[in-house]
Amino acid sequence: MSSSYNQLTKSKNNNCLYETHSFNTKTKTWDPLDISQGLKQCLYSKCNRDHKSSNRPTQVCPLEKNCNKAGISCFLLHDHSLEPFCRYGKACIDLNCTKYRHPDDRVTEVCSNPDGCVDALITCFKLHNMSNITPICHYRNNCMKYMCTKRHPLGRKELCELGSMCWEYIVNKDEGCPKLHPKIFQKICRWDNEESTCRSYGCSFLHRPGAPIDCPVGMQCQTRIEDDDTKCPHKHPKYTTVKTLPDGQLKFE
Repeated sequence: MSSSYNQLTKSKNNNCLYETHSFNTKTKTWDPLDISQGLKQCLYSKCNRDHKSSNRPTQVCPLEKNCNKAGISCFLLHDHSLEPFCRYGKACIDLNCTKYRHPDDRVTEVCSNPDGCVDALITCFKLHNMSNITPICHYRNNCMKYMCTKRHPLGRKELCELGSMCWEYIVNKDEGCPKLHPKIFQKICRWDNEESTCRSYGCSFLHRPGAPIDCPVGMQCQTRIEDDDTKCPHKHPKYTTVKTLPDGQLKFE
């Protein structure tokens, strides 16, 4: 590790780049840092580069490779000080995060539902199998995406059960329906207005509240041709002939 680290932090003037640069894993280059607030401290005990930091420790940690606090609360020199520690620190709740080091005060209790806890990272901060849990939406409770499949905290707008067919929202926007709707809406039926009513069975366009709906029985509704109050008020498919079955039921064709 000593030779690879020294090669990685090598500069033209033999200075340790770790103090003044950050290694970009995407471009494989060292990017300069703003050192106006001070230099980063190289804590690698085997580093043989020149260091600018005047207060770089000289004492090697007695635990060396067994010190799990290196770079967290122990700032002596370590043989494995460049081994990564989790960027989430004590806030990491991933049960399977074993490749990185964590502070001693990180939570150790495992959630009772580690694979399907809907409150993980929202109200539950125990350990979970985060790879099996739906990620939290970046916009959290401000998410306006109707079909968002990620998790959201409490307080997000309720989804409108009518979706793109919500008459009140199309006509009056937020004043009509304060719930969350899709961006694309169905068009209003041209035959459904104050003067007429759409009678087309299966019409896919939007109709005003109270307008006739498709009959759930469809073609074989037995009260569709009645002349009194028992006549079905809903919309039905068209038929050309009607037959009376032996049991008295009507068959529309």
